[in-house]
Amino acid sequence: WMVSVSSRPSSRLFAAEMAHEFKRPLASIRTAVSVLEQEYELDEGGRQVLRAVDGQLERLHETMQDLFSLAKPIVLKEGSVELAGVLDDALAELSGMPGIETIEVHRAYAYGAVFVPGDRRRLRQAFLNVMANGVEAMTPGGGHLTVGIQAVPRSEVEVAITDTGHGLEPEQVEQALKPFYSTKPLGTGLGLPLVARIVSAHGGGLAIESRPKRGTKVRITLPVVRELQAGRA
Repeated sequence: WMVSVSSRPSSRLFAAEMAHEFKRPLASIRTAVSVLEQEYELDEGGRQVLRAVDGQLERLHETMQDLFSLAKPIVLKEGSVELAGVLDDALAELSGMPGIETIEVHRAYAYGAVFVPGDRRRLRQAFLNVMANGVEAMTPGGGHLTVGIQAVPRSEVEVAITDTGHGLEPEQVEQALKPFYSTKPLGTGLGLPLVARIVSAHGGGLAIESRPKRGTKVRITLPVVRELQAGRA
């Protein structure tokens, strides 16, 4: 099953409103926890409770950051980005992720030097998010993560990130890029919508292909600013 979707203005407005409403009470709770830690003598049980609360508050803070990123316009630093290098950077960041030790990573770069217009940091963020989803889909059983680069018509290049994880049902594929939809127990459903916005800001497109128990492929197309050169794998 395959779907191509884009983020919706109404969803971004809702994300902005949610982020605004949660920002102040979240900051107040974090301040209160800090005061408790500094001003009161607590036994080990009390400290464990505060550590647990602080951990959950950090998770909420990260969710709020994702909401702000989803709500705000994507502002790109103009430049020419060498695609294979950005993918290698994302894979390097992925190396510290839990479960990565059970994953075999394959680079399938049909072109060794292809340049796209855009923001290196933002593209790395998008690729890393998709790769991390693939690793999570294969954890704890392990599997194969393949990252490929190939040419497509209309002077574009395609990055394909493929995993051999549990895959998605057709209805899950249709919902995959909608904000707040997630198939993960602790997922926020904000990562892939942000990826879609980053790709769209670069003049590209995103498509998801997936089947239950047969893995998922995310295809990202981007415009090319220089000629494709000799490949490597």
